[in-house]
Parts: sequence; structure tokens; C-alpha cells
Amino acid sequence: MARPPSLSAAAAAIALAVVGGLVPVTLATSAQGAVVPRTATLVGSLQSEVGCPADWAPDCADSELTREGDSTAYSRELDVPAGTYEFKVAIDKAWTESYGADGAKGGANIPLVLQGPARLKFSYDDVTHKIGVAPTDLPGQATAADKALAGSSLRSSLTREQFYFLMSDRFANGSTANDQGGLTGSRLETGFDPTDKCFYHGGDLAGVTTKLDYIK
Repeated sequence: MARPPSLSAAAAAIALAVVGGLVPVTLATSAQGAVVPRTATLVGSLQSEVGCPADWAPDCADSELTREGDSTAYSRELDVPAGTYEFKVAIDKAWTESYGADGAKGGANIPLVLQGPARLKFSYDDVTHKIGVAPTDLPGQATAADKALAGSSLRSSLTREQFYFLMSDRFANGSTANDQGGLTGSRLETGFDPTDKCFYHGGDLAGVTTKLDYIK
């Protein structure tokens, strides 16, 4: 003996039954479709040096930056030979949207001059649109051969004098009478709280003069 359908099953059948047959059913997903992340590609006159078939090619995978997790940051390390180059970043493998100097949309190309081959890390942020480049394999100590690469200093010849820079507020508190600057109230009124690095600590010129022997 066949088992009768459950009430819920029968109700579902009645709901779908119409004259002449059944209504077509379309299942809608409750979860929103995943947003395809944007791509960021390093484009410029250095692309052919890093494996791309041509320069200024926004669709070249060899210079495409890698997204760092779920963040808006992208980066990639590339070996670039000595030379003079220009570059920027293109979005979604096309010239529709690109960023250059100072993160400006459609901004100027960014210059890059290398006196020797270097491994560089190129970075891009899809919120600020700022582009960065930094060496990852700095050589050792300076050698005599590096002298020719150093420009002339604007300073005169070095002397035996020594210069110090200090923040009097953090150096020494010579007089507690001026800690609050003549004001009263909480630290929000006086600005004084030596336990918090964001507020004044009470150091003053009186404290500096008491430490002249130490500075000397």
C-alpha cells in the first residue's frame, strides 16, 4: 500500500499545480554572488625586460601584481636590468582605468633609473591608488666604485663640530611649575600627562640646561 504524501508535500504540489500542467520553478540563491576582484598590472617601458612580449601592455600576466589576501594591496617582485624606465598601474587589464604619479587617475608616468640590475618590489593600493617601488636585495657595504655614483653634497666640508637634536618636552623636566602652562583642569585642558605619549611630559629648557654636562 502506497504511503500517502505528507501534508507539506501535498501543499507544495497544490501550489505548483495549474490548469494544463506545472508552473516552471526558478531557484534563487540567497547568497549574493562573489564579486570578482579587480586586477592591477604594472605597465611601462620595463615590461619587455621582465618577460612581457611588449611594453605598455595592460594584459601581460608576467607583470600583473598579486593581491595580498582580501586586502586592497597588490605587490610583486621583479628582476629589472639597468636602464631608464617609466611605469604606472593599469586596472582590469585595460587602459580604461590607470594610475600614475601621486596616485592620480591617468596620472603621469613614474620614472625609474637603475645604475645596475636590481630585484624590486612594486606595490599598489586600490584605495589610495599610490604606487611604490623598493629594492629587495640591497648589496653590502659601500665600495670605492660607489664613489662615482654619489652626487656632490650641498654642505661644506665636514668639521669637528657635532650637532644634536632633542625634544625638550621628552628630554628633561627642569621645572614642574610650568608643566601645565598656567592652565588648570584635566589633561584635555592642559595637555599634560607624562604617562601618555600623546600628551606633554613636562620637559623644558630648564631641564636642558641641567643636562649640559651630559650633552658635552
